[in-house]
Order: sequence, then C-alpha cells, then structure tokens
Amino acid sequence: MKNILSIILVAALGSLIAFTSCKKKDTYEEVELKTVVISGTVYADLDATSIGLEKVGAGTKIIFRIDSRDLVQAPVGTHVYEILQYETTTKDEGKYEISLPTVKFNNVTVDIVPVNFEKAQKTGADAYKTTVFTGNAVQITTSEGERYYQDLTYF
Repeated sequence: MKNILSIILVAALGSLIAFTSCKKKDTYEEVELKTVVISGTVYADLDATSIGLEKVGAGTKIIFRIDSRDLVQAPVGTHVYEILQYETTTKDEGKYEISLPTVKFNNVTVDIVPVNFEKAQKTGADAYKTTVFTGNAVQITTSEGERYYQDLTYF
C-alpha cells in the first residue's frame, strides 16, 4: 500500500510539473502590407551647352531602402531588423514608378538612392565627353493611402 501511495504521489508531482512548465507560445498574425506608390522624373546635365537639366533616358537604375522596423507595430528593442531594398529603372523620358510596402500606424522612411551612371555629355556643337553622373540621394517619409512624387537629380 505504501508503494502504491508513493507511485501515485510521484505521478501526481510529475504531472503537476509537466503542466505548469508548458508556456503558451506567442502567436503572430501575418498580414499583407499595403503599398504606397512613389513616382517622379530623373534629370541630369546631359547637354553642357544649354542651361538647365535634361531628362535621362530609359534604363537609369534607382534603389529604394526601407528599415523593416518601420513596418512593425511593436518593434522589439533588442532585435536587429533588416533593411529592405527595392529597385526600379527609368522608362522613356526619365520617368520612374514603384510600389513599396507601408503601414497606417507608422510613418515609413524611404531612402531613395539614384545609382551613378556613365554617359556621353554634349560639350560643344559636335563634341561629347564621357561623364560619370552622380545621383543626389533623397529621403522621404510615407504613410498608407498616399501617393508621392519625387523628382531626382544627377550632377
């Protein structure tokens, strides 16, 4: 009888430890992020013989960077968040357009980095010089439900 009571007591104690040590795991609901559209025109001094800037042609690459921390409603202070990078290229007449993730509960900072490119710059009536054009990086803040226009300039 003493052995049976000891076995029941050990089993009850083991069950108590097993059930109290279980923790409810945090569950996170994934939601599809809304997007915001950023568009604009890209300019450079392609013709040094005239005053003003010209629209770059098709194919100029532009990089967009977002800190993923901005897309989280309750970011964890010790967590290292990724930098999300997106790319697009200009179309005819130097125009670009891109859709990027955004949220309604927080402003999302977007770093826009025009990638340097090399092209012949007109320097005289029939003279051209190969020039490296350097883009002027820009930072904008976006929020859900808006549309943004940001022209870019190369020097």
